[in-house]
Amino acid sequence: MTAAGPLTWSQRPADHWATAEAPSDAWIPLPLDFDGTPWPDATTYAAWAAETVAARHPADAPSDLHDRCEQTIVSAYETLVGTVPAHLHFLYWPDPVKPPLPVFVALWQAEHSTEDALLYYSGARTGEETEGAEPPILEIFISDHLGEGLRVLRFGSFGSFGSFGEGSAGSSEALLATLGYAWRAEAHAMDVQMFAFTPDLGLLYAALADLDAFARVIVPTPDPGT
Repeated sequence: MTAAGPLTWSQRPADHWATAEAPSDAWIPLPLDFDGTPWPDATTYAAWAAETVAARHPADAPSDLHDRCEQTIVSAYETLVGTVPAHLHFLYWPDPVKPPLPVFVALWQAEHSTEDALLYYSGARTGEETEGAEPPILEIFISDHLGEGLRVLRFGSFGSFGSFGEGSAGSSEALLATLGYAWRAEAHAMDVQMFAFTPDLGLLYAALADLDAFARVIVPTPDPGT
């Protein structure tokens, strides 16, 4: 693929939606809206979701594991939800003793060429590249529901999001590993983006197979998001 030129991206939410059925209980959804749910707010939801996470505890888990899990979910709402530009938010959390991996799915109105959109939304060409930075690693990624797209591993700053799950404010210039996926759903005039980021490269590599599996269960639908 050729590099995309300097383009302007409006990133308008798509007129359609997508579903992503989590393949295991290691995936904790972070709802944006609690209308019509059993939980009145994010704090109540965090207490409930922490039960699911802590239930997978190892025999030598700390006694305050549930409280730690609950605090981490609350932190995700304070730090990530409503801040990271996305429409579906998850924590991938197979080991409750370790930090979770935040994962996001975003659904944008299609614009510019498919090639440009895949490069932009996968993170291969964001327009913010700096001289001397490691070049992104690009691979073709095929989904049964979304067709051929891109998967890109890159390294760079993601601002204060790097402090999530670390129990401190952290550096405002944390160096993160970001794994991004992008597809164009032509039938829905929609660019679909999925991404995960963490300062822990080992955590990202350990999750790679499950991230790929999750990417393959994203299904575009004609229903608008709510």
